[in-house]
Parts: sequence; C-alpha cells; structure tokens
Amino acid sequence: MFEINYRIIPHEWDEFKGQEGYIQFCVNGYIYGDMYSKDLDGVMDTEDLNAWFDRICRALYYLEIKNYVVLSDIESNNVWIEFKRMNDDVIISILDNEKMSGVKDVELVMKNPTIHSRYWGNQIVPYDELKRQVISTIKGYIEFLNMNNQYDLMFRDLINDYNKLLEKLIDK
Repeated sequence: MFEINYRIIPHEWDEFKGQEGYIQFCVNGYIYGDMYSKDLDGVMDTEDLNAWFDRICRALYYLEIKNYVVLSDIESNNVWIEFKRMNDDVIISILDNEKMSGVKDVELVMKNPTIHSRYWGNQIVPYDELKRQVISTIKGYIEFLNMNNQYDLMFRDLINDYNKLLEKLIDK
C-alpha cells in the first residue's frame, strides 16, 4: 500500500494559495511525515507542498527510465526517500545520507546509502499502485491550485509545468 496524504495550510505570506501545508507518506502501514490536527495550525511548522510535489513527480518520471531514484526531504540535512524499481515493484526506504554541496533534490545515484535508524526501509509496493497514487494526488493538488489561484497569471507557468510532467507520466 502506498498513499500520500496532505493538508494545505494557508498563510498570508505564501506566494500562492496551496504552497504550504503538511505531507505524509504511508507505505505498508509505515509513516513518514507529519499530519497535525487543525488546532495546531499556525503552531507547527509547515512544508513547502509545491516543492514536495515537484520532487515526487520528477522522481516518478525518472523511475520510468531508471531503476533507482532518491529524493531529498526538503526540511532535513540528511534524510532521503529511496525508490528502487524491481520489475513490477518498487522498494521504498527512508535513508540517512548527508547532503553534500552540489547534490540535487532528486538524484539517480547515491553512494553508501543506509536506512535511517529512526525510520523504516525495504517496503515493497507495486509500481502501478505507486504511479496511480502519485498521479491522483498531483491531479488533486493541481485542481486545488487552479481553483484558488485562477487570477494569478504568473501562477499559470507552475500549472503548465505540472501538467507537462503529468502528461509524460500518463503516456508511459
């Protein structure tokens, strides 16, 4: 089982509605990320949802052509989410590996990856399930962004970028 849960938390300083919130990944009953109750909104730190969804989309795109992808946790100096494609399955792990300068947010190689001691690893998910869930979640996010930012012309580029990535994923 693979799920992405998120909740948008609007702030007046956001560049657009839907930029910030909480995000959580559920993999076979294991959880990575935090989903706080509404009474903690404004108290707990939020995540840049746009950056997360961009990274997840790109990671899935690379998984179509490569067998190994890692994406960095935006808020951490040493946490990565690893995706290893094995035929029709993907093995997902949370890794501990220091981010060196020059390293990108989505990488196709990682030297000496180790499963993070606070988290979990080697969880097997069918690739089709992962792909369906990512595409469905991104579509829902785009729908929210479209409905709540329709008068922002600069915002159109962001939506177009997401739609182009989704088209590539759906076509494969």
